[in-house]
Amino acid sequence: MGGDLAFAAASEIVNEDYHRTEDENEVRAERKKTKDAEFQAHIKNATWELSPLPKGERCITSGWIETDKRDQNGIIVRRKARFIAKGYSQEYGYNYLHTYAPVASMTRIRLILALACILDLELDNMDVDTAYLQSDLEKIYVKQPPGYEQYGPNGEELVCRLHKSLYGLKQSGRNWHKKIDEWFRGYGFHSSSADPCLYVKFGSSGEILVIVLYVDDLITASNSRAMAEKNSSKLFQRD
Repeated sequence: MGGDLAFAAASEIVNEDYHRTEDENEVRAERKKTKDAEFQAHIKNATWELSPLPKGERCITSGWIETDKRDQNGIIVRRKARFIAKGYSQEYGYNYLHTYAPVASMTRIRLILALACILDLELDNMDVDTAYLQSDLEKIYVKQPPGYEQYGPNGEELVCRLHKSLYGLKQSGRNWHKKIDEWFRGYGFHSSSADPCLYVKFGSSGEILVIVLYVDDLITASNSRAMAEKNSSKLFQRD
């Protein structure tokens, strides 16, 4: 399944002997490539605009998180870099207030899997790439990505005035859930009163589509492949 769900279900296998034999120059080049890709994704998404820090405003520090995905033998199959805001530098009541975001429990996920087996529903899973970047954000300033700094015409320091939520911010999870919840409701889904991360949609000819949301991972169960694919397509083409 997707990243967060997989990490919740099982731990990553690490082979330290293999790690020590990696070529350092090659590793640096690969990590630079992943950072470039992450940076360009932010530019394409218009996550921020650069500006001088307004007088009286406070700026949140930022950084990079680098991870390696390994296979069952400990061999690296994918490197990943993520630009984050360091949420521990936020101040309650100033640049964040509410932070709660619901997450589907593993018990609920197992229940849906069991019902899919009993009712002969077709299961699928997907993850929403850069999910947190899809949700809008109140006025917040963060430092530019280390290694990608730009300066004003007179050499003045610039910061990122965020337009979208960023990984690491205390309110990003809440903002993302509000965004995806609005999308589901707008396309005819109903959330469960027992679990706000469980969504159901019924078709006119007896079709049913159940979606369980675990942060940015989705598990779908449906008796109609056409219905599932149609709604998945709409999800990834949303504004």
